Amino acid sequence: ARASRAAGEGIRSACALQAMRGPPAPKASSRSQALSRSNSSRSACLCVSPLRSMRRQNSRSLCIRRSTQLLSAPSWLQGNAWVDTEVTNIQRGLLFTYNKSTGIYKCPADRTTIAVGGQTLPRVRNYALNCYFNWESPVIGNPLDLAFNTFVKTADLAAVDPSATYTFVDTAPLNICFSAFQIFLGSSGFFFHRPSVEHDKSGTLAFADGHAEAHRWRDPETIKAARDGGFGDGAHFTFVSPANPDLQWLQERTTTRKR
Repeated sequence: ARASRAAGEGIRSACALQAMRGPPAPKASSRSQALSRSNSSRSACLCVSPLRSMRRQNSRSLCIRRSTQLLSAPSWLQGNAWVDTEVTNIQRGLLFTYNKSTGIYKCPADRTTIAVGGQTLPRVRNYALNCYFNWESPVIGNPLDLAFNTFVKTADLAAVDPSATYTFVDTAPLNICFSAFQIFLGSSGFFFHRPSVEHDKSGTLAFADGHAEAHRWRDPETIKAARDGGFGDGAHFTFVSPANPDLQWLQERTTTRKR
């Protein structure tokens, strides 16, 4: 019975990724494409399903910081999308067991490429998971604030409103790297990972209750940071105004303070 439940949770999570991706659409209707993906995904089940399926496998972590740590613990997805040009790391992830399509990890609107060894190759992944879903990281650079709730098992979601807590994020192509969407809470304005703005300044997020939605990003700082590759590192060390409405919107839906 436990194995069956774990399989069901993994299948539902893969389903959520597929629903977020949706079908390709003409460039002129990119906003409609994002909204269409959102509507089609409302029937997708719980997006936090890796929690249970990986817990059954004694996984320590849903997210692994770097590809150099691939063998240290199972993960919902392995690798680093900033440098990965092969789908091997996707295939090593625990979710791949439930859906063998590597295409569901990539937004059809992304046309960016990666230069490796003199070759220009397409990026293979655009989606990342909220870092408060059991992210493990070295002490240096760990964004998790221990005063806030983290989610290691499904029951942990009782501390938050699942309909207002995002799981998977369509991440800015030039900015995505880890399998986690790393966000810093508080008023520093540190905007490490940014959401994709490839759909007429909008992007898609899945939520812990199973729905997904397209959200339009408002601040010019956000749009610029999402599209500026910086010095070849995705401009990760980017600071914006703490009053940036997009950063605040994400922070409010990342987790909640412990009671």
